[in-house]
Amino acid sequence: MYRIANRRAHPVTLPNLGVAAKTKVLYAGRYHSFFKLKWQDTRRFVLTESCRSEGIPDLTGVGKEFNIKGRYYQVKKDADGSTSTVVFAAQAVCELGPGDTCRVLSIKPGNFSLWK
Repeated sequence: MYRIANRRAHPVTLPNLGVAAKTKVLYAGRYHSFFKLKWQDTRRFVLTESCRSEGIPDLTGVGKEFNIKGRYYQVKKDADGSTSTVVFAAQAVCELGPGDTCRVLSIKPGNFSLWK
């Protein structure tokens, strides 16, 4: 995201919603993700992040590290039963701050139906 001032674009650092949700995003297998930003007013916006990792062969020990049993994740066995698909989804209300930064005001689980 960029802030425009004096006819120049200044990059704004967006928050990592995995960190804000106190979990990690699992980057493994075939990985797909998207981000969506919707402005509420001149300083506040809603940031949606959703990620899907497919074909993960073994989740032994991963559940605790990534908190995939938490409310920000859904895990499903793939059709062959030997691999899994993991979906992370979060939605946060954020506010622009000084120095081209932003902070998370609130966060909740996102919409998992986007990946069905």
